[in-house]
Amino acid sequence: VCEDIKKVIVASGKLRPHQVRVIYAGVDLDVFDPAKLDRGDVRREWGVAADEFLVVQVGAREWKGWKHLVEATALARARVPNLRTAIVACKNDEQKREVSAFAAEHGVGDAVLPVGFRYDMPKVLMAADLAIDLSYEGLGVTGTIREAMALGKPVIATAAGGNPELVVDGASGLLVPVKDPRAAADAIVKIATDAAEAARLARAGRARVEAGFSSKVRLDRIEALYRELARTAGEAAA
Repeated sequence: VCEDIKKVIVASGKLRPHQVRVIYAGVDLDVFDPAKLDRGDVRREWGVAADEFLVVQVGAREWKGWKHLVEATALARARVPNLRTAIVACKNDEQKREVSAFAAEHGVGDAVLPVGFRYDMPKVLMAADLAIDLSYEGLGVTGTIREAMALGKPVIATAAGGNPELVVDGASGLLVPVKDPRAAADAIVKIATDAAEAARLARAGRARVEAGFSSKVRLDRIEALYRELARTAGEAAA
């Protein structure tokens, strides 16, 4: 699903690079369509006001970097007082309490919202003013970043795994180093305080998904690969 994983497969399988083809996963643009969704639905459910700046990360495993996001929230909130951060996909109430306690330790207990698993990701991401993923390992291309871009949301991701293949830094989103809360905070502030820049990144992100990361593009690439293989097999048989 990305060049970064292809490198691992080629090395571990002792394959030649041309034997492994990358076909990116895709977003259904009819489902992740901002024209069909209401920004306020999930915000009202979570008690997030319309004038608050909501950052959403989906993923609460340790390697998703949620602690770095809490630390970044603490650093950014001095410059963005209306900042709220939702950490979605906490596995149970115990983890929600862990997130809340860690946020309280950093002085942002009222700003960080721990959320359990959700099955309405288009609505969840539509609620965001910014989607973020601070994973530092265990990833290819972060699906929720791709989905948020499809919804026309500005995004921040770590320069890890295959994310740089999706997010072009400064063009279709912002990339930050792994395990760097201060860099993440600066990126959050940049988007939260510059509406024109946020809108530019959001438009470019949507366009990038349309061009190379939609489900239609993915199916076209799979079909093209099958046709190539069938043609090659036919020529070999002949």
